[in-house]
Amino acid sequence: MLCRVFGWTPGQAASQTEIYIRSMMAVAVIGAAVHVIFLCLFAALGVHPLAVLNVFSVAAYVAVFFLVRKRPLLMEWVMGAEICLHGIAAVYLIGWESGFHFYIMLIVPIAFVSGGVSERGAMWARWVWGVGSGVLYIALDASVRHAMPAYPLASAVVGGLRAFNLVSTFAILGGLAAVYRVLLLQAESVLRFQACTDPLTQLQNRRSVLDVVQHEAAALSRMGRPLTVILADVDHFKLVNDRHGHQAGDAVLQAVAAVCTTTVRQMDHVARWGGEEFLVVLPATDLPEALLVAERLRAQVAAQVCQSAKGPIPVTLTLGVAQMRQGESVDQLISRADQALYQGKQAGRNRVVSSGGEANSP
Repeated sequence: MLCRVFGWTPGQAASQTEIYIRSMMAVAVIGAAVHVIFLCLFAALGVHPLAVLNVFSVAAYVAVFFLVRKRPLLMEWVMGAEICLHGIAAVYLIGWESGFHFYIMLIVPIAFVSGGVSERGAMWARWVWGVGSGVLYIALDASVRHAMPAYPLASAVVGGLRAFNLVSTFAILGGLAAVYRVLLLQAESVLRFQACTDPLTQLQNRRSVLDVVQHEAAALSRMGRPLTVILADVDHFKLVNDRHGHQAGDAVLQAVAAVCTTTVRQMDHVARWGGEEFLVVLPATDLPEALLVAERLRAQVAAQVCQSAKGPIPVTLTLGVAQMRQGESVDQLISRADQALYQGKQAGRNRVVSSGGEANSP
């Protein structure tokens, strides 16, 4: 739920900048609403300078809402300036005990949350606001804490303002902590996705699919569930690159990846094994079933014709199929599939060969 509030669903890639933008837009809406309340309150209490200042505060947060996406650095300056000016004016006019100085402390995490999310703003500005707000707070504490306010208010009113400002400060800090948490989860998700995914085809990569095969091999040992793998190779792929260019070669690999993912079951796994080779892992599938899947893959790919600037590119696959044996290692399983693939290449390509040597040709 928290992740969705900030515009990100776990397991999906999302822009960290977008998460920050949504967070700051929410802050802008809340800030404008709070300052409308302050405007009415100070007008009723007769503190007219603060009432007027809150008109500008509301305008500042409206500007923040519209600036956060297009002018993030300017947005940070507007927000920081509003917090500082409002805090200084409030503690001078109605006293330190009103608690408006608490908001100045929020500039530090706001500045550095943005610094961790977007590089569009200058780092020096974040340090200016981070360090400057600390110096300002200390200076206000030294000069205003025991000073007589220009507009003395009843102790109950001052106490109520202090309680409200204290609760608001902790609520905003909690919100910023939530943003940090969402950004951390999002960063972990992106890193996990990048570590397990081939960037060209968006399939699992070799390292990731090996973990899958190891897991399924363990299920085979425990429950006797069959496990079969298909190792597929794009025929004459070097000629595709040589005649049509590497961009066309990439398009061929992407087309083959798309066919593989749409042809197998949801429980199956398709990975780019390396270069023009693909590995398909078929849990709970014996050899005869896997041969049917492999033949379906071969036929589906052969029916595809990729296009390049130099003309059509016919694409075919040669596939080697092997079912895991009891006591066999993952390396041995894949090696047998690779040997079957090699036999298919030697026999003329565009065919399915099982590890037992049986070949299905078109």
